[in-house]
Amino acid sequence: MVGCLLDQFKLHGVVLAWGLTAVIGVLIHLPALELVVWRTALAAAALAVLTPLLGGRLRVPGRTALGLLASGALIGAHWMFFFGAGKVSNATITVAALPTTLIWSALLEWWWYGQRPRPYQVVLGLLMVPAVWIMVRFEFRHSLGFWFSIGAAVVGSVFAVINGRLARQHHYATITFYQMLGACLSLVPWLAARGGIRWPAPADLGWLLVLSLVCTVYAFTTYVELLRRLSVFAVNLVYNLEPLYAMALASLFLGEHRELHPGFFLGVALMIGAVVAHPFLKRRDERRRASCSAPTAAV
Repeated sequence: MVGCLLDQFKLHGVVLAWGLTAVIGVLIHLPALELVVWRTALAAAALAVLTPLLGGRLRVPGRTALGLLASGALIGAHWMFFFGAGKVSNATITVAALPTTLIWSALLEWWWYGQRPRPYQVVLGLLMVPAVWIMVRFEFRHSLGFWFSIGAAVVGSVFAVINGRLARQHHYATITFYQMLGACLSLVPWLAARGGIRWPAPADLGWLLVLSLVCTVYAFTTYVELLRRLSVFAVNLVYNLEPLYAMALASLFLGEHRELHPGFFLGVALMIGAVVAHPFLKRRDERRRASCSAPTAAV
């Protein structure tokens, strides 16, 4: 009982750390490009030390390494959209559209693997439409940041679908090390085109260390550890609360709730309601399909 409660506490801590990334992105004064490069570089350096200790391998076949590095480029693009949203708007807007990942992932799985969306996915996807319209309607001045957030959700869903296969083939620490390295390397040419990288100020360096070590390395490794003991349903239910955590932190540390129109939060409520309902509807659908496919007794 105590162990189960401790695991739940750790899981909420992981999701809280992920929710903190949007706030840290606003607090760090570096542009989005440098922010992502420093985050991934520091995370890759830490994982170069930790991966062997966690049971992973740093040396993999060349073809495998290239595939993992390429998938890491998607993380770099995802975080460029994510932190770019924070730079042109605020932390709340940054996470507002991330729940649309649900519908993008369903569409991608349909397109790539021929897995038709289930009825509950269609209903939740349709609910996203008025939610997005309401949020843009009441906060049009932040529309650019909102569309950046949509971009982050789209790229993030592509990465999630691809990473689902990679996770079954390689150690999670090995995957993360190469993906962080790939994300960093994919952005270096952009830095070169801009004339080089900006070094962070001392205050920014502190937040970068929190972002890379706590919100990236620690959060991810703890998340994977918990997956060994907790059900996917329990993990996904808490994970879907990330936008709520992020918005609460943005309100607490940045006072952003005072900057946004109250009508905006109606759209947020619709979207988060759909996200929180998703694991329940998914479990119900799986049980129904299992009961329909179960063999009937002979009469």
